[in-house]
Amino acid sequence: MRKILRKLLLPIAIVLALKLFYGVGYSYLCYDDLDPEFPKIGNEKVESTKDEIFLAPLRDFDKTTAIDLAEALMSDIGVRVGVIENTDEINLERSVVRGQYKDISFYTTLKILSDHFKQPSQSITIIGLTNKHMYPSDKLWFYPFAAGWKDKISIISTYRFHPTTFTDRIEARKAYGRRLYKAAKRAIGEHYFEYKRNSKPDSIMRNPAMSITEIDKLSFSY
Repeated sequence: MRKILRKLLLPIAIVLALKLFYGVGYSYLCYDDLDPEFPKIGNEKVESTKDEIFLAPLRDFDKTTAIDLAEALMSDIGVRVGVIENTDEINLERSVVRGQYKDISFYTTLKILSDHFKQPSQSITIIGLTNKHMYPSDKLWFYPFAAGWKDKISIISTYRFHPTTFTDRIEARKAYGRRLYKAAKRAIGEHYFEYKRNSKPDSIMRNPAMSITEIDKLSFSY
């Protein structure tokens, strides 16, 4: 019995120390299977009858999560947001050394979708969603949350959005949901509304936003 207690004392002491250091309710745990809970912001009436913004979840991204995100965004921005439910991945390029996918390699897949769904003289916004870890092919920083191109196409990686410090699963779901929601609304702001990045402290378009801390500090409004 004493041997068992001794074995338990060390992990208990570590957990207690982490709680004291990070605050009650925090510890180093990771919920890889977490389904996000999205914030409910606004109650805008959607006037348009056609989808103008499409979320394109890749094979590794949960389709139900994409649908929930689309509904939350629609009530916020007042624009129809559709979900493409069958997204084939084409020629994704993964670095064996880095263990990450090159951001530009997602572009081919999303460009095909954009060309397929848009009507003549129509401009649509495509936002890809993936859990894969990606890296930029033309930047110095290594771990982007998103990448975008001039033809209203972008990709969001949730790899680093998963909370790693919450012991409370409900709070972890909310944190994950806020991060993904902000990234999606930010992409819509840039590619659909064509808002510019800025330095305003109360804007979701504020730069920089290259760390989880900076994402968490972003507001929900443009």
